[in-house]
Amino acid sequence: MLAALAPGQQATGPHLVLARMPGNPSSRLYDVNAGNGAVAARPRFLGDDFMPLAIAIDPFDRHALIAVDLGNGQSRILRLPPWPGAAPWILADVNGRIVQLRVAWDWLAVAVDDPAGGLLRLPRRGGTPTLVHAQANVTAMSGHGPNSHDVLLAWSGRATFGADSGLAIVDVDTAQVSYGPFAWTNPSGVEITAIADLPLPQARQLLALGDGTLQQFTGGPTPVALATTPPLPAGGCLALESVNGPALTAVAIGGASLPSIYEVDLLSGAISGHSRAIPGEPVDFAFGQPEPGRAIPYSRPCGAPALDLSVSGALQPGGTIVLGLDHAAGPGLALLVAGFDDFAGALPVALPGGCGLQVLPQATLLLPTDPLGHSQHTIAIPLRTELLGAILFAQWLQIDASASIALSAAWSLQVGL
Repeated sequence: MLAALAPGQQATGPHLVLARMPGNPSSRLYDVNAGNGAVAARPRFLGDDFMPLAIAIDPFDRHALIAVDLGNGQSRILRLPPWPGAAPWILADVNGRIVQLRVAWDWLAVAVDDPAGGLLRLPRRGGTPTLVHAQANVTAMSGHGPNSHDVLLAWSGRATFGADSGLAIVDVDTAQVSYGPFAWTNPSGVEITAIADLPLPQARQLLALGDGTLQQFTGGPTPVALATTPPLPAGGCLALESVNGPALTAVAIGGASLPSIYEVDLLSGAISGHSRAIPGEPVDFAFGQPEPGRAIPYSRPCGAPALDLSVSGALQPGGTIVLGLDHAAGPGLALLVAGFDDFAGALPVALPGGCGLQVLPQATLLLPTDPLGHSQHTIAIPLRTELLGAILFAQWLQIDASASIALSAAWSLQVGL
């Protein structure tokens, strides 16, 4: 199945920037090379005449998730596939101003700045938004990876409504607060524009403020300033991502006063590695550093028995992977469903009994299960560099004698280095 890239699939690499432009279009997308800082414009998209608010990349299929301002106190979330000429899908309209988007497992977390706002969620492929955690004046949010339900929220104290700034970690799935909430007064009225958890054994968060200052928070009572060299201008940090690696760094983007992506050394405060200037006024970016081949699950098993899909092997050109099945009924038969899309404008599709097919069924294989309920299928990946970035989606399905359908969780299988 992996003989060639599906349309629009490409190797990971560039950061994806959402910028505000004068005139029409009001929104523009730019790729920023993570290595040399080069900037390249992406084609226009339907809906780019609205003002931009926020952007994220769906880690399972690499679609762009874009929030735009509809006016009259409403925001819209668009899903834009990566292939040329693709039209975006409208996922949802939301009351209030969206400030950040994050995928948390199979949820899309939405941070809304509004007196009646807070943290909302909807299925990442579209659905009705619901309020998870009420909090006025939310101005920043960050996530903890594709298979985490947790997001880190920050809000800014304002004289007009809610005088305290603060932060908390909230579970998007259960609405439980696992860290905080912490709060401190904000007499200056300077807003938090970005936040990130730092990859340290002890809890520590990095906050960016609208006046260009950075702060670290270690549990209270108030954040502590992190001096940067050189100092950042006002509006110099609108979004940031901490980086897991040997050096303790964060990647950030500035607005009109510093329209580039750059790195912050979190020990010394040194600012370095500026990209080339990004046209217009950047408002947000989606981190896009190259990644190795990986297999990441989404959705949950459904029905009985609870089927378990496992993945082993090397997800790289020239490698071989094995898709295993456990806990099925056996001896018998099971169906392996695979395809190059997990969205297709209609997925998931409810099957008889209520379980959801999560994968576009472009290939199906009927395979035997042994008496212990095991099965497997091996896929050899051709040694071709153009397969870097290819994504295959897979899910097991089994139907018993009573026509009851059970499905495994689905997996996104991403070919990398």
